[in-house]
Amino acid sequence: MTVSNALQEHLNAQRIPFDVLMHSPTGSAARSAQVSHVSGECLAKAVVLKDDVGFLLAILPATHHIRFDLLFKVMGRNLSMAPEAEASELFVDCELGAFPPAGGAYGLEMVVERALEGKPDIYLEGGDHTCLVHVRGDDFERLTRNAIHGRFSTHD
Repeated sequence: MTVSNALQEHLNAQRIPFDVLMHSPTGSAARSAQVSHVSGECLAKAVVLKDDVGFLLAILPATHHIRFDLLFKVMGRNLSMAPEAEASELFVDCELGAFPPAGGAYGLEMVVERALEGKPDIYLEGGDHTCLVHVRGDDFERLTRNAIHGRFSTHD
């Protein structure tokens, strides 16, 4: 597998140039950054959350974890991690745990951690555990311009 069809179509529709970095299989975004020699601060990971309203895609650096108390302040919603089975139904063209941080490609609302702002380059999980998608930071900001932006995570 390479880049998910939905992500590729979304990037093309938005006219966002990208390249693909292949790497050995990994089990986490942080490990993907490590084996690809990419800063984990610049690798945007996606975490699928849910509440009574529906699903939400939280996007944060691979080196961070969500602080749900801070997320509540940003969103005003009591969100929790979506069960893997439900999350995988949203990303049918992706491997479990390698969901692209591009809610627009999957019709999902997004919240983006401010720690990703201002980076010259951003790397995204491509939909499997062997590739990263590289985009310019300003293009990533265009991809997430309709998202809510805030501080809701802390560095591991």
